[in-house]
Amino acid sequence: MNSKLKIISAFLFFVIFLSSCVDVQEADLEESVLDLSVTNNYYNLTELNLMNNELIISAMLIPSLNKQTIEIQVSSKADPQGFKINANLVADTYVSGSYEYRFLQMEERLQIGTATDANNKILKVSKGSDIITVKIADAGLEGTYKVSTADVLDMTYWSGNTTGTLWIYKYEHPGSILPYVKIWTDTDPINKLTLNTEGDASNSSFYRYFCELNFNTTATSSSGNALAVDSKQETYIYIEYEGKTYKSKFANEQTTPLELNTSNKSN
Repeated sequence: MNSKLKIISAFLFFVIFLSSCVDVQEADLEESVLDLSVTNNYYNLTELNLMNNELIISAMLIPSLNKQTIEIQVSSKADPQGFKINANLVADTYVSGSYEYRFLQMEERLQIGTATDANNKILKVSKGSDIITVKIADAGLEGTYKVSTADVLDMTYWSGNTTGTLWIYKYEHPGSILPYVKIWTDTDPINKLTLNTEGDASNSSFYRYFCELNFNTTATSSSGNALAVDSKQETYIYIEYEGKTYKSKFANEQTTPLELNTSNKSN
């Protein structure tokens, strides 16, 4: 080892040694903090929707509350009375700088729906939009979170990307006429399929409908709901639904609603 490396190694060892000698001081968290977020929020959503319909209610509370449980009041414009959730508190710590802070951790999950069900922690929200209010009175905390209940479209690409499912989430039952879509790809923009959907009973909070799709590299065909895609380059699938056109990047799985198409590429 040359002299320069020896000096660097000795310096690093000295820094590590000094850091190990620094005493971590214990302290209590001085101010409680409330955080509201969407479950599995990989795309930084700022509001709940019909698909991403679960709210995480978490808080770091001052230990001087000296409680094992705490009461959370949740309400919405559709249900101003709402209901109360009795949440468990767990003692925890975190380190910041030379301090180890003690606090009480709390986390609960709340779903939105067309009717309130306190036993299953489902809160009714209004058609169109709403605002959820969360209060933890004993900790002096209050927060709100926006809700959009507009129709949502989503696409699932199954293993191998030869099949997929288009989902449509609705706040209300559409009646006797089930939702239908017109769908095509930029690989074959001329041939467009008009497809009816089927109801999916597994989604209890809102109404969900679906249609199955097949993908190939040859041609779009109504036989088997087949859509032509180009496996060698980026392909977009376009879905026309109730006067609006949405887009989905082929084989790009995501956990947020499909975006509206704002370009002329689909024409």
